[in-house]
Amino acid sequence: MGRRIWAIFRKEAQDIVTNFNVSFIYLVAIGIVLLFQRTIGAVGDPFITGFGILFLLAMGGIYVPSMLVAEEREKRTLEVLMLSPATPLEIFIGKGLLTLVSMALTALVIYLLQGVALSEIPVLLFLFLLGVCACIPLGMVVGMLAPNILSTGLVGMPLYMAFTFLPMFAERGTVAQRLSQLVPTTHVYEMTLMVTAGGEPSIGKAAAALLVIFLVACGLLAFAYRRRAAALT
Repeated sequence: MGRRIWAIFRKEAQDIVTNFNVSFIYLVAIGIVLLFQRTIGAVGDPFITGFGILFLLAMGGIYVPSMLVAEEREKRTLEVLMLSPATPLEIFIGKGLLTLVSMALTALVIYLLQGVALSEIPVLLFLFLLGVCACIPLGMVVGMLAPNILSTGLVGMPLYMAFTFLPMFAERGTVAQRLSQLVPTTHVYEMTLMVTAGGEPSIGKAAAALLVIFLVACGLLAFAYRRRAAALT
């Protein structure tokens, strides 16, 4: 199992290096933080940190895995993987692990640029990684639905928009607030604001919500995978 996961991880690492779209998303997230530092606030502003992490999670967590899966479909190599000895779990872990690692490194850069206290970074990274884990399966579902890489933006647009804007408009009304609790970015965004502002966050409650969303996302991915695999037999 470990060898197959490592082989898939290495393959994805080689592909992501040459994929400018993936690198661009990470660079934009860091660029947004640097731009906001110069225009709307000083280093350490909780809103700047929160929005940078929100953008990275909403776009990177969904878009990156969707592109990786859509690329496999476009090259007809996803079918090869699905018919190989590798189990669905090994495929998903191998493909998702790269997104998890690259997103964690980018988030760490944002925390450091924002001067977040070193004592707060482990908690923030923990919640962020839970959020990424909840986003990755949904991104893979988008990749399975999209016929090619170019269409991932259109197919996943509702998720990108909801995951980016719902957390910021959660306090505008009861409906928006309830809907925002269904997306992982809300819990990560709120905890980031609270931790960096020196508040007392409900880490356990946020982690539990992210875990539930992750399990639901995995269920959706398993369903999409079975439908795709059935089409090949």
